[in-house]
Amino acid sequence: MAVNTYCPRFAILVYKTRQRADAGQPSRMEGGQVWDITHWLGDGSIVSVSKSVHQPMGSFVIQIPDVAFAVSPESGGSADTLYGLLEPLDEIEIRLARSTGYGADAQQLPILLRGFIRDIRRNEVMSPDGKPNRIVVIQGNDYGLLFNLTQIPPSTFWTAMGQSGFIAGLLTYQLLHLDNKPYPVGEMLQSLLTHLVQPQLTTMMARFNDIPLWQTPSPVQGKIAPPGIDTLTGPIWNFMARIADTPWNELFVDDAESGPVLRLRVCPWHDLNGQPIPQVGGQTATADAVDIDISDVIQLDAARNDANVANIYWVKGGGFEQLLGLYNQVFNAAQTAQSLAWTFLNGTDAPNSDPDLYGYRYMELDTALLPNDITEELRGVKKDDQKKNEEVYLNWAEERRKGLILLNQDNVAFEHGRMTLKGNEAIKAGKWVRLSRESFFAEYYAASVTHEFAPYRHYTTKVDFVRGTGFIERMKSDGSPHLKEGKRGVYSSI
Repeated sequence: MAVNTYCPRFAILVYKTRQRADAGQPSRMEGGQVWDITHWLGDGSIVSVSKSVHQPMGSFVIQIPDVAFAVSPESGGSADTLYGLLEPLDEIEIRLARSTGYGADAQQLPILLRGFIRDIRRNEVMSPDGKPNRIVVIQGNDYGLLFNLTQIPPSTFWTAMGQSGFIAGLLTYQLLHLDNKPYPVGEMLQSLLTHLVQPQLTTMMARFNDIPLWQTPSPVQGKIAPPGIDTLTGPIWNFMARIADTPWNELFVDDAESGPVLRLRVCPWHDLNGQPIPQVGGQTATADAVDIDISDVIQLDAARNDANVANIYWVKGGGFEQLLGLYNQVFNAAQTAQSLAWTFLNGTDAPNSDPDLYGYRYMELDTALLPNDITEELRGVKKDDQKKNEEVYLNWAEERRKGLILLNQDNVAFEHGRMTLKGNEAIKAGKWVRLSRESFFAEYYAASVTHEFAPYRHYTTKVDFVRGTGFIERMKSDGSPHLKEGKRGVYSSI
């Protein structure tokens, strides 16, 4: 009988950008230096990388023995512990693989995270038996950090400076190069990347001075009106996440081999039949899937509940109804026989949201976007343009409610929870994990993923998932699902 064995490989590179003089003042390093700290990780070390589709930035933690680090390994010279050598905002690159099939060069290993060191900690402790133990802990975030670092002060600050009017105009129109008209959401995000994020990356001399926006399979539907100064106050991620219009869409930072990427796409969830759920205009998106076997599962904790059941849905337009003079029209249009089906659910058409069983439950969300066909001028438009705006916006409001219902009407049947797997570098946040139980498959959407590697001990991948179909698939199974879910031998034929 063959036994599978694995030899995980990893590489951790630090790109030094800052150093400190004897007086303690920091300075930039000319051209920077690349330090390979891979070989300093050993017994007692831990590398943990976490990413989520719901967070602006991923994070990492590296625990490494507190030993002298040789700045020039080929010369054999030692300098200091990494605690004394690393600086906040030095860059780091973490690569990791479960097996050896990626070539001899460490740079051929798949990338897990590129980012910046934020916190360096040294922990010195004396154990009860008199043995000293010193550990250096390095923590930080991926390139999504830039969306939190780049902030715009509140308008009260500029008012105190006597410059509020000038600064408001500068930020919203000159700095972002915007006119007073609605922009496609992708174009607005690209403007923020180009005029706020990229200059910051350039001035801090980051390895990558560009975070491209990636949309698939086609640009996400919807336009956003130019923001005011108060809307942009604080970290720009707050504004970016709002105009991304979740849960209808997703916005998250991913590390591709070419560099960090900002991904914007329609939510790639599936319905009960495994088909992508359409949004406005029938637009759908797909996410990559990673196939695993039940033998890869260390722990699977899945649950179902009625907490997110809803059968009455409403979507507000973030003030656009009042702006367009369509507040009453939206309510009136929703009362037509056809539109009521996309507002109130009944037990016949949506048995997983049956109000007779679950009671009447209300779900209301805001949409930050306008339809693509909206007239460029939102105020004071001609009568014909006003009629066009009314038609396209009423259709948009109904499509948004319809999309929200399709995403949530079967919540009680889908599983959520966490699984711990044998380390698998292919699993990333925003992918499907497709689990084979010998006689049937179940899929789980990875909302957040944590890779944890301890040299010479273990490599595991923890997945916090939603939309799990384990319960749905076992209901479709003939015979006894319990006897067929991953059992071997005589149970395989039952």
